[in-house]
Formats: sequence, structure tokens, C-alpha cells
Amino acid sequence: MLKLLIDTNIWIDLAGNFKEQPLVVVVEQLVREKRAELLVPSVVLKEFEVKREGTEKAAAQRASSMFSGAKAVVELLGNSGEKEKVRTLLADLGQKYPLMAEVPKFYVKRVRDLLASGTQIEPSDGVKIRSATRAMDKRAPCHSTKNSINDAVLIEMYADAVAASSESDQLAFVSKNHNDFSAPGESHKTPHADIASLFPFPRSRYFITLAEALEEFAAEELEEQNYQASGLPEPRTFSEISDAIDLLWDQIWYNRHKAHEAKIADGRIRLVKAKALADMFDLTTETTEVWTMAQEAAKRVEAKRGLENLGPWSDFEWGLLNGKLSALRWVLGDEWDFLDT
Repeated sequence: MLKLLIDTNIWIDLAGNFKEQPLVVVVEQLVREKRAELLVPSVVLKEFEVKREGTEKAAAQRASSMFSGAKAVVELLGNSGEKEKVRTLLADLGQKYPLMAEVPKFYVKRVRDLLASGTQIEPSDGVKIRSATRAMDKRAPCHSTKNSINDAVLIEMYADAVAASSESDQLAFVSKNHNDFSAPGESHKTPHADIASLFPFPRSRYFITLAEALEEFAAEELEEQNYQASGLPEPRTFSEISDAIDLLWDQIWYNRHKAHEAKIADGRIRLVKAKALADMFDLTTETTEVWTMAQEAAKRVEAKRGLENLGPWSDFEWGLLNGKLSALRWVLGDEWDFLDT
């Protein structure tokens, strides 16, 4: 069993950066398959909750800032031929933005749920005493001028986890806070001398990034997730969705037109020269003027779409067409079940 104690700063990075998704997926997999256990000190969970709202806002602001910056850069292109193409792409992105702005909330919740799935641990009296002593002695992580008592609690809780583990367990402590936990030097990958005894290789390891830890303990899973993430499909653009709606509108309207045509042919609907105002909603009659316009519209649809793309449809296919139209219209802001054509 791999036991992971991950500092708050790593969890915040995971929650605030969608590019970290492969790391989250691998940790979820290891926990689900009971190959890893997350050791979650209460101080980490509390710090995450304090920073949760700020993490969501920061992620949304980064996306907004990048979008605004891109629009500003486009205007610097002058009258170049590429300008309108880029403007179109940004317009599509602008249509997606309200949906994209909700992604940080979803992703923060996903990381929070993963945190909550771990083993919640409270600092014992011994941990509190040793942490205070470490702070008074100015030993890492309390050797700098800042107040690092929470970091001291973390490393002492990790010390207890190492002491309580079996010989078959592997443990890892992950924190990007290299100023407090790492030995002075360029790489920062070596634990400070004051905590080095807690990392007897290979049973206990020290990492400054979660990616490095997972490369060590779950290399195949991480490689697979990185590959899958690189091949994630891009969301459809606004113009693609609009084009699909236009096609579905024509297909559904044409099918209804042909049904109307069949009813006229067998006499269920009578053609009349004109309708009285009181008969406007009479579904058993149709004016010749309206029917002539409908036939002309049908010819335009046939020329535009091709008869091979206009049915006839089975009941299943007809339901599928209407479902697609309803879903795509909903994405663009209409109510569900809006199927008017």
C-alpha cells in the first residue's frame, strides 16, 4: 500500500489548473483500486476549504484574462487576412465561455471530493508538542522567519505515519514548499537535513511535485492518462452547433411537410382558396397560396440538402432527430423540448 500525505499547496494547484487532470485521475484510480491511501491531516482540509472560493475565482479570472488578451492581440493584426478568421474563432469561444466559466467549480469540487475520500487524521498531543519544540529549536520547516507551525504539524504527522507503517508499505510526502522542507540547493528535491531521517529510501520518499511521485509509483497509469488527455476532443464551436441546428430544422420541417402532403393527397386535408378568420386554426383545410409556398420551400430544401439527407425516417430515427434538435437548442439557451420549425 502506498500512503500519500500531500500538502495543501499541491491540492490547490490540482484544483486550480485543469491541465493537472491526469494527476487527479491517477490518484483517483489508485485510491479506488486500494493501491494507495490518502493521509489527509485536518489542517490540510481546513486550509483547502479556506482557499476554495479563491481558487475557483482565480481559475475563472485566468480564463477571462486569457480570452480578453487574445481579443486585444487580434486588433493588433490590422487588416491582415487572418484577422477575420481569428475573430470568428474568438466569437465561437465567446459563446462557449459561460459554460467554460463553470468548469473551475466542477473541478474544485472533484478535488475536494478526492480529499474527503482519504483517511482524515488529527494531530495527536505528541505531534503538537513535537511541532512546538521544532518551532522553538528553529528546525525545518521552522528554520525561516515566517510562522511555519502548520508545516511542522504536517511533517510530525508524517513522522507518525512512517513509524506506524508496516515494512511492506511505501510512503510519500509531497509539498512544493521547498523553502521550508527542502535542503538548500538548486534542485530542491532533497529533504532538509532536519527531516531527512523520515525518508529512508526506498520505503519513504520526498517529492516537490505530485507528477514526480506518480512517475515513481504509477508510471504506466500516468503515461496512459497523459496520452488520453492529449487526445481529448475540443468542444464544438458555436458555428458548428448552429450549422447542425439548421440541418436538423430542415430535416424535421421537410418530414412534416411530406406528412402534410400525404394528408392532402388522401383527402384528410382539403385545399381551399381562402380561409375565413374563424377557420384559421382549422387543421383539415389549407389555402392553395400557403401550400404553393410550402412546395417551393420544399424544393429549396431538397436542392440544399439532397434527398438522401431528408428521410424517410423510422420512428426511432424521427425521435433521434427531434432529441438532437432539442438538446442543441438547449445548449444555446432555449428551453428543453423546444421543437418548433
